[in-house]
Amino acid sequence: MSIATMIYRAFDLGMIDEQEKSVLYRNSTRRGWRGPLQVPFDSPSEMPIERPKMIRRGLRVVIELGTSKVAIKAALNLPEKEIEQIAGLEPGFFRPAAEVHSLATAKRQTLKAVDVESGEVIEFPHATKRS
Repeated sequence: MSIATMIYRAFDLGMIDEQEKSVLYRNSTRRGWRGPLQVPFDSPSEMPIERPKMIRRGLRVVIELGTSKVAIKAALNLPEKEIEQIAGLEPGFFRPAAEVHSLATAKRQTLKAVDVESGEVIEFPHATKRS
């Protein structure tokens, strides 16, 4: 919320009179607080986004003590993604680790066909991959 909005709201509620409102507007202009990203701490460089640490640490301790991630999700009753964002956890923290399965390799067999006219067996070599 901008300082100008707070000044106007204070005037609207009767907390300050017309003269005080004018003085506050002049002071905010003099200090360079008028316009977009001019209010103190509006700029992300002046006030970085807070990254919660204690919630994340608390969850890790509870898990180390033996509480399952499923039980934590059930107790908090929030979507996984939301818990991860609030606690500052890495995305996918509550998803189980994926199991890696190796795929079976196809056995190559030589293709054979019988020539109908001569009765001779014809073998076809495997095609090689072209790059």
